[in-house]
Amino acid sequence: MTKTSVSGILADVAAKYGTPGLSASVIVGDRVLTGAASVRAAGAAEKVQVADRFGNGSNTQAMTATLAAVLVERGVIRWDSTIGQLFPEMRGTIRPEYLSVTLEQLLQPRGGVISEEEASEALIEKVTNTKGPAPAVRLQLIPEVLKERSSILGGEFHYSNSGDVLAGAILERVTGVSYSG
Repeated sequence: MTKTSVSGILADVAAKYGTPGLSASVIVGDRVLTGAASVRAAGAAEKVQVADRFGNGSNTQAMTATLAAVLVERGVIRWDSTIGQLFPEMRGTIRPEYLSVTLEQLLQPRGGVISEEEASEALIEKVTNTKGPAPAVRLQLIPEVLKERSSILGGEFHYSNSGDVLAGAILERVTGVSYSG
């Protein structure tokens, strides 16, 4: 593979948005585009290097959204696919307002799914104590989560890890492949 730098592009982005520490590698055909730009910490002078290590942080949402976009592009699923369409077996067991929540709303997150702070003690106990293979546990717990009403209406921004887990379960449903985002 041929290596090509993308440091110039990253430097432009860092300058435009005031972002410290950008590094990227992208594979395009048989070429690896790699680069680094800006500084190691805001206000510092030391420059980021391509070989620097970055903490992974919370990238699950970005990876789930990226996988969803690939599947939408391939026609496997649509952004407007709803929980009710994808999980018809949950009708009658979850709150009716969740049936029309779309994949896009879950990923934004604007699906009105409860946050961890809003969850009842009973739900927290179920989540904590349910054991087994991750896909089976997700399918068991999703209806429990969707029985509880959020204080935020669907359509409004409301961060929820449960919404991301549900989006991952949707991707598992349409691909038949276990997803641990």
